[in-house]
Amino acid sequence: MTDTRKTGDIRKPRTPGGTREPGVASARRILLGTTMILAPAILLLGHLLTVPADEPVPALLRDISGKPTLYVLSTIMIAFGVLLLPLSFVGMMRFAPARGGALVTIGAALATIGAIGAGAGNAMFGMVLGSLLPAHPDLATQVIRIAGDAPAATWQWQLFYLFPIGLVLIAIGLILARRLPVWMPIVLGTGTLLLLVSGAGGLLTFLLLLPLGVGLAAPGVVLLGRSRAGGDGGLPDDGARAVPTSMK
Repeated sequence: MTDTRKTGDIRKPRTPGGTREPGVASARRILLGTTMILAPAILLLGHLLTVPADEPVPALLRDISGKPTLYVLSTIMIAFGVLLLPLSFVGMMRFAPARGGALVTIGAALATIGAIGAGAGNAMFGMVLGSLLPAHPDLATQVIRIAGDAPAATWQWQLFYLFPIGLVLIAIGLILARRLPVWMPIVLGTGTLLLLVSGAGGLLTFLLLLPLGVGLAAPGVVLLGRSRAGGDGGLPDDGARAVPTSMK
C-alpha cells in the first residue's frame, strides 16, 4: 500500500519506504543505458576515422595535412567517447550490488582514472596537431617528438594502463555477480586484451576494438530493456534476481 496525500494534491504517491518515483528512476536508467551505448559507439567511430598515430612521423604529418578537419573531429570523438565511459562504469556497478560488487567498484575507479588520462591526452595531442598542420609541419614534428619523450607530456598515457586493469576487474566482478548473461563480461574481458594490441587508429584498430565496444554497450541494452519493461536495472532494493550464467 502507498501513502495517499490530501485531496487536491496532484503529486504522485510515495511508497512506505520513501523510494524514488518510478518515472524518475526509469528516466535515469534510460539516460544511463543510452550513455553506455553511445560512449563505445562514438569511441569506435572516432578510431575508424582517425589517422593511425603509430605511423612514421613523415607519413603521420602527410595524412593529417591531407584531412586536418577530419583528424581533429576524429580525435575529439575519441576523447568524448572515452570521457563518457565513467558513466558506463556506473551502469556496470548497477549489475553487481552484492556479489562481485567490490571488484566492479575498484575496477570502475581504476578504469575511470585511466579513461580521464587517455581522453585528456588524446584531445590535447589531436587538437594541437590539427591546428599546426598543414601550415607548420616543422613545429608539428617537434610537438610529436616532445609528446613521445618528455615526462610532463606523457603522464596521461602512463595512466592509461589503469584502464585495462580496471576493465578486467569489472569483467570478473560481473561474472561473479551473475546479473548479466555470462557472455557479456567474457566479451568485455576479451575485448580488453585485444585493446592492448589494437594499435592507434584506422580500420584494424576499429576491428580489434569492436569486441570491447560490444562488451561495454551490451549491458546498456539490458538496462534500457529493463527500463521499458519497468524492471530494476540491477538495483538490489527492487528485488532483482540473478540471471543464469549459461550462454543460451
